[in-house]
Amino acid sequence: MGLHGGGYDSRYFDAPGSSLLRRAAGAGFPALALTRPGHPADEESARRQPSLAEAAVVIAEAIADAWQRLGDERPGIVLLGHSIGGAIAVHIAAARTLTWSSLGLTVSGVGDVISPRAMEQFTLLPPRTAVDFPFEATRPVLFGPDWTLDDPALTGAADLPVTTRCGGSSPVCAR
Repeated sequence: MGLHGGGYDSRYFDAPGSSLLRRAAGAGFPALALTRPGHPADEESARRQPSLAEAAVVIAEAIADAWQRLGDERPGIVLLGHSIGGAIAVHIAAARTLTWSSLGLTVSGVGDVISPRAMEQFTLLPPRTAVDFPFEATRPVLFGPDWTLDDPALTGAADLPVTTRCGGSSPVCAR
């Protein structure tokens, strides 16, 4: 079960040329990706976007529904979260009320430090503001050095949306 990060939606896991969903299906593993509540983050949805814990409850219920419909005799679900989706996946994995079998948790792109420059910029924004980040601006932040990139994957990612909400006195992006 894939949970995307801030600015993306479930298509993050089905990017042209590097689709995790297609690779999983090809290997015989059913895979789903959910778009987190409040995304895409336009101004209105940014105002209504739930906290990480609230999003975890909503997503856990959606996973329970998918499990009831598709679980059959499968042994369980592995949560895969990227960035903010990783933080939400941790909330879900910590829940004691899951109605489906959890096999594991994997997260990527979850940092615990915001750079001073980014922190300064985020504090200048009004709370719950939707911000569009051009791919050229996010490329150096979201992806590693050029030698680590696969050109088709980067091309596919460039076509995905990058919108998130940030700002206010507590500068946590896509909280």
